[in-house]
Amino acid sequence: MSLHIYQLDDIECLDGKWLHHLTSLQNLEISDAPDLKSLPEEGLPSSLSVLSISDCPLLEATWQKKKGKEWRKIARIPCILINYKIIS
Repeated sequence: MSLHIYQLDDIECLDGKWLHHLTSLQNLEISDAPDLKSLPEEGLPSSLSVLSISDCPLLEATWQKKKGKEWRKIARIPCILINYKIIS
């Protein structure tokens, strides 16, 4: 199952209460969210195998060094793409 979230204006953090319950989610794409700073504290579904983030500059900046609180939320995901480039 795939989910595409795009054009999130004025959203700084995704609410993970609903996202965490998508236990069959394998592919998550988030794009065009200029104010997004963080992913849910509850984490992302463990079934997730691909995470693609594009045009989310504040969130992307937190992952530049591949460490820190935000990186720990996604480090276990096998395939991570930022602006269509594989980083993990």
